[in-house]
Amino acid sequence: MSKESTPSIETMIGQLEVLATNLENGTMPFDEALNNYKQGLSLLDQCKRYLKQSKAEIKELHDQYISDEE
Repeated sequence: MSKESTPSIETMIGQLEVLATNLENGTMPFDEALNNYKQGLSLLDQCKRYLKQSKAEIKELHDQYISDEE
């Protein structure tokens, strides 16, 4: 996952918040709500992948710099 092509985690969370608010209002047509829900699921998946990659990078850095000192 390239960081240039992926929006920041903060941007993705902000988009999820907007989608959730729109869905909670319950005022949009069903098809639009369904599309927003699908978009939210896609954003959620991107966030999970971003966090998984970040966790792996942190572990790698920890193993490289901290574990050698212990």
